[in-house]
Amino acid sequence: MATLRDAVARVQANVAAVSGMRDAPTDPPESIRYFPFAIAYVEGGTWEVGPAGIKTGLHTIVCEIHIARKNDLAREIEKAMDYSDNIPNDLLDDITLNGNVETIVEMRYDFGPMGWGGVDTVGFRFYITVKMQSAIT
Repeated sequence: MATLRDAVARVQANVAAVSGMRDAPTDPPESIRYFPFAIAYVEGGTWEVGPAGIKTGLHTIVCEIHIARKNDLAREIEKAMDYSDNIPNDLLDDITLNGNVETIVEMRYDFGPMGWGGVDTVGFRFYITVKMQSAIT
């Protein structure tokens, strides 16, 4: 049975394979080593009890894409925009995250100033809602 951690790891594996991505560790690090940098984590979700001892979860996985701020905002935004289609295309092409979820239900995003480990960045924050089902044990 796949876990939510497995789903997050698959998001990171997919994003790591996107052209130009330099770092996408499975677990969030204290600081950023290389840019562009991606990190995914669980934001929250719900569980519902269904028939026959099955639970259904709708969970939001956040995937952040960080571009270093080096005092050339126009260039940094241009670089970040390269990921506006690449990340959704890659994830939606693997709609079950390699069988770790039933499906990706939706993807939303924010774009703008960000930061990680005290470093100012600019980039995307993708909100990936996934559906998972499993037996209540």
